[in-house]
Amino acid sequence: MDRISELDGSIRLIEEHFQLYRPHIDVYEDIDHEFDYGCSSLMVAILLRDERLARELLAEGADTRTQNQYHQTVLHFACATGIILKDLLNTDAVLDLNATDDFNQTPLIVAARCNSFRTVRRLIPLSPDVRHKTVTRRYTALHWAVLSGDVNIVQAITLVDQFPAHLDSVGYEGYPPLLDAVRSGRVEVLAALLKAGCNIHVCDRKGNSALHLAHDAPTARLLLQAGLDVDSAGPNGRTPLMQKTIEGNIPLMAFLTRKKADLTRQDDDGWTVLHYALTQSATKQTATLDLLMFLVKHGADPFALDCCKCYCSEKKGCSPTLFAHQSGSLKIWLDALLALGFKGYNYTERDIIRFQHFEKSNRRHICCQACLRVPPEPTPTLTGPSRVIGEVDDDSAFDITSPRMVVV
Repeated sequence: MDRISELDGSIRLIEEHFQLYRPHIDVYEDIDHEFDYGCSSLMVAILLRDERLARELLAEGADTRTQNQYHQTVLHFACATGIILKDLLNTDAVLDLNATDDFNQTPLIVAARCNSFRTVRRLIPLSPDVRHKTVTRRYTALHWAVLSGDVNIVQAITLVDQFPAHLDSVGYEGYPPLLDAVRSGRVEVLAALLKAGCNIHVCDRKGNSALHLAHDAPTARLLLQAGLDVDSAGPNGRTPLMQKTIEGNIPLMAFLTRKKADLTRQDDDGWTVLHYALTQSATKQTATLDLLMFLVKHGADPFALDCCKCYCSEKKGCSPTLFAHQSGSLKIWLDALLALGFKGYNYTERDIIRFQHFEKSNRRHICCQACLRVPPEPTPTLTGPSRVIGEVDDDSAFDITSPRMVVV
């Protein structure tokens, strides 16, 4: 079912339609009449939130199991509005407890989406099937409860224990309810899920843990207290601290550092948090002087080399200084090192000399671009002497046996 059809068939839009074009309903003559969207008179009365009319129709024998054109039952509408639900559950309508409409919504999912704790509380003792998922986002009632932010609804749904696996049921983008709670920053909801027994070690389909997806310190603190590793490996071996560096989330970077995150940890390509901080600075403004000094003071290695084996790094790896140069943060990086008392750069000095030489000749290594995980520019077509690819004129500043250069 496509999204346009789901929007057209949403209970809220149908309700708005009848609120705008309020039909006159005669209890005796219209009891079996079919209105717009295939809705019965009892459905319309519920959507209009007219309790008196709805009870009169029930008393006259209105069909409680009829469906509209989207296969939504009377119980679906009652769960959306809360009108006469108690009365309906004493009729044959209770047989539709697990009925699904064209969008695979059960009455419980409707109640959770409408953020109605009173309705959910009435349905839970009847043991509804909590495993159903909606069509578009593949969300269960628990997912929708998490998104509603009502911790009472979340706690009520987690009490349905005949299907314990639903606590970690995967929905949109591979997110179980716990990860949705983390992404939305709902700490109370997250605490309720953890108490109910949700798996703290779940990951999304990309391999991100809950800590990788956290956006604030209270959420991260709760996850760490629940036993999640502060250095849990994510995609490409990235730690949560590296992920927050990519996002430019400086407060959470500082929080994770104070929680003893390993600043010397390297991902699968050998990048440390300093490599990430200096790479992202051009667009995220991550590399502030105070932050760089903070990271180095807490153990980040300013001379760490990644796994690059190209000629530009003498097959030894690329340092954070190379990344600082590429992102335009070289000056602030050197200021941070000087402020911390680093006076003998050794390999770092050689990087700087290399950069200066390349800039004067308006050239750049092909492999330097590969180091930064961007495809290298294609080698230009050779059309004359000015386009010839050759060696550096003076390579005395660094030992490269066969440096490859390309005109930028």
